Amino acid sequence: TGGDIDPRLTALTEIAALGAAVNLAGGLKVTNGSITTVVDTSSVVTVQDLINAVSTAQVGARLVIDADGRGLDALNEISGTSLSIGESSGGTTATDLGIRSLDANTTLATFRHGLGVQTNGGTQTDLRVTLHDSARDFEVDLDGALTVGDAITAIENAAVAAGLVLGVDFAVGLAADGNGLELTDNTAGAGSFTAGSINLSFVAEHLGIAAGVGAGTTIAGTDEATVRTESVFTHLMMLREGLLTDDTQLITAAGTAIELDVQRIATTRAEVGVRSRRVSAEENRLTNRDIQARQLLSDVQDTDYTEAISRFSQLQQQLEANLVTAQQVLQLTLLDFLR
Repeated sequence: TGGDIDPRLTALTEIAALGAAVNLAGGLKVTNGSITTVVDTSSVVTVQDLINAVSTAQVGARLVIDADGRGLDALNEISGTSLSIGESSGGTTATDLGIRSLDANTTLATFRHGLGVQTNGGTQTDLRVTLHDSARDFEVDLDGALTVGDAITAIENAAVAAGLVLGVDFAVGLAADGNGLELTDNTAGAGSFTAGSINLSFVAEHLGIAAGVGAGTTIAGTDEATVRTESVFTHLMMLREGLLTDDTQLITAAGTAIELDVQRIATTRAEVGVRSRRVSAEENRLTNRDIQARQLLSDVQDTDYTEAISRFSQLQQQLEANLVTAQQVLQLTLLDFLR
C-alpha cells in the first residue's frame, strides 16, 4: 500500500517533512502596530514548535493550521492594529513557510485591507521614478497588474526601457529585512531619488513606496498587505486614519464597515434581550418552586403530632369499618334475602 502523497498538516508534522526546503535560521520579523520583534525559529522542529515560538513572542500574533490542513494562517489578535510578517536579515523563513504577508503572489486587490491599489484607469502612466541620473528617469503604467510580481515586472520593464541595467543601475524587489517593496538606485548624478504617483493615480502611496531619499540609494517601502482584526475598534481607527490623511476611499470603507458593525450590535442586543427574558422567566419558575418547597417543609415541621396521630387513628378506623361492611355485603346470598 502506497503512502499518502498529499498528507494534511498536524501539530506534530515536522517542518522538514513539508516537501520543500525551509530555512529556519533566519527567523521571522513580526510587526503588529508599534511592536516589532524577531521570532527565533532556529530550534523549531514541528509545526507546534513554530506555533509556540510565535505565541511566545507576545506580539499579538497567532499561527493556526488552515481549514483544509494544507498550510498555515497568521491571525492578528489585537483590534485596531495591522500585522505584518516578513523576513529577518535577508532570510527566507517567512517565504518558505508561506506566511509572508506581502510576497510576489500577493494580489494588489488585497492591499490596504481590501481597498486595493488605485491606478488612473486610463492609458496614462501611474508612477514616476526619478534617479540620481535624471536623464534616465522613467514612468510606469500599472493598469493590468494583478499581483505584486506583476507590479515588480512592470517597474523593471519601464526601467529597462529607460536604458537602465537591472541589478546594476537599478533594482526593485521585496525587502530583504522586514516587508514591503524596495527600490535601489545605483546611478550617478545630482538628481534626487524619488517615487511618486502621477496623473491622478495613487499607486505610489498604495504600494507603500511614495518617498524621496535625496542622495540616498534605497527607498524602503511599507507593507500594505497587512492583516487586521475585523472589529468596531479597527473600523473606528480606520475612520480616524482616513480623516487625518483626507483619504476619501478609506473614509467610505470605514463608514460602510461601521454601519455593518451597528447592525451587528443591534442584532446582538436583540439576542441578548431574548436570552435575558428566558433567564428571568426561568428565575421566576425557580423562585416559585422554592416557595412551594419551603411551604411544604414548613407544613411538615409545624405539624401537631398528637393531633395528627389522633386523626390518623380515626381515618384508619373509618377505613377498617368500610372494609368490614363491604366484605359483609359481598358475602350475602339469596337465602339471606328470603329469610
